[in-house]
Amino acid sequence: MQWLPVEILRAILACCAADHLHTIAAVCHEWEKATRDRRGSIAKLWDVPLNIKNPLTCTSMWFENGNPIGYNGAIVFAEAVGSGALPFLTHLDLGENQIGDIGVTALASALGNGALPLLTILGLGGNQIGDSGIDVLATALGSGALPLLTKLLLRGNQIGNAGLSSLSTALGNGALASLQQLWMNSNRIGDDGVAALASALANGALPSLTYLHLDGNDIGDEGMIAFSAALANEAMPRIVYIGTFGNPGRGALIDEALAARNA
Repeated sequence: MQWLPVEILRAILACCAADHLHTIAAVCHEWEKATRDRRGSIAKLWDVPLNIKNPLTCTSMWFENGNPIGYNGAIVFAEAVGSGALPFLTHLDLGENQIGDIGVTALASALGNGALPLLTILGLGGNQIGDSGIDVLATALGSGALPLLTKLLLRGNQIGNAGLSSLSTALGNGALASLQQLWMNSNRIGDDGVAALASALANGALPSLTYLHLDGNDIGDEGMIAFSAALANEAMPRIVYIGTFGNPGRGALIDEALAARNA
């Protein structure tokens, strides 16, 4: 695995023309083919202030996981986003980039200030994000800054009960009313966390949700029962799938509750 130097990310975000960057994959491609001399010349731009004169018109960006940007890269990217560089972005995938709590905190600050109002897909899976990071992200999401978001990927992180509880509280005010897919699989969520989510859902949170992934966590029967009760109370009126595989509790309890409601 080869790290993508933040100076290259910074330079491309600051200097490229709108027509030359359709996806952030171009950044990784340029890094792979760059010579050592070219890398050195680009690195000299590190001290140049990040001044985005013309917003980029691209609508989709993803950072290939073969070149993780780390939390330093995430900070640079968040700075660019906060400067108004990507107002038309609808799809952002930062998955598998090791940005951690520091990186997601920087991104959340930009999101909370309304930097990406058109975003519909946000991918943050596999980034070592824990409860402190998700707490800050939850505040940004709860502010209503992403009203068009339909897909949120938080799989494969280190989110536990406290983190999911914070997210559930933030969403309880009606934020993310357009969200259709929530991926929370392969985290560290237990009964308390899923009970908090069930409570928020029972009170009307995420009314458009159709797919919920909770596989590979630490949810026992207590959490499964709490979630089943929310389903019985007509939570998530559009839900069609809830993934519970790989938890110690009986996921069949949720399957049965969902089947009974849809009968």
